[in-house]
Amino acid sequence: MNKYFLQGVKESYPIVLGYIPIGIAFGVLASSIGISPLGVLFISLVLFAGSAQFILVTMLASFASGISIVFTIFIVNFRHFLMSSAYSKYFKNDQLGVLAFLSFFITDESFAIGINKAKYKNEEFNKSYLFGVELSGYFTWAIVTTLGAFAGNLIKDFSAFGLDFALPAMFIGLLALLIKNKKDLLVCAIAGVLSVLLSLTFLSGFTVIIAALVAAMILVGGKDDKQYE
Repeated sequence: MNKYFLQGVKESYPIVLGYIPIGIAFGVLASSIGISPLGVLFISLVLFAGSAQFILVTMLASFASGISIVFTIFIVNFRHFLMSSAYSKYFKNDQLGVLAFLSFFITDESFAIGINKAKYKNEEFNKSYLFGVELSGYFTWAIVTTLGAFAGNLIKDFSAFGLDFALPAMFIGLLALLIKNKKDLLVCAIAGVLSVLLSLTFLSGFTVIIAALVAAMILVGGKDDKQYE
């Protein structure tokens, strides 16, 4: 088996560990509104987006219209276009099918690991490595969400186990891996503050997209990194 693929699998452990509790939490929540374990597995395999899946279940529980559900999930997942485009310069010579395959499995967590590898250890970054990272997260998520659905009748209050904090904790850990200098820290701080402020306005549904775009513009338009070392 390709050594880069195996390296990607090995380095995906922060994702795998983070997905276990939050995946179980999703399975329990989905089970509580009547979605079967098979239905949970189908959602995880086809949608594969943690925040979007929680939104889907919540909106289904509130009997939201199909159009509103699709539109909301599209807005929430729009950031995936931005993440996929960030990889484009690394895979210029690859076929469109390969890029589409990589893009389908991309998540915030796998992107954090992948872009960190591409930026600081470029010689070890390729599509095999990225496949290893992304597929590890994909199958882990599918398995644990399904197990959570089976356990749904046994666990009545998953928040009592602290599972609701697993996803934020995982993001904090992945973010720490990306902070290499003062400029990175400044961009993170600005994005964080902006996210909090936007969440208090009518733009709360676009918080992630706007904060990411502003942070990216600051990163691109800033001075040379040496000024921040």
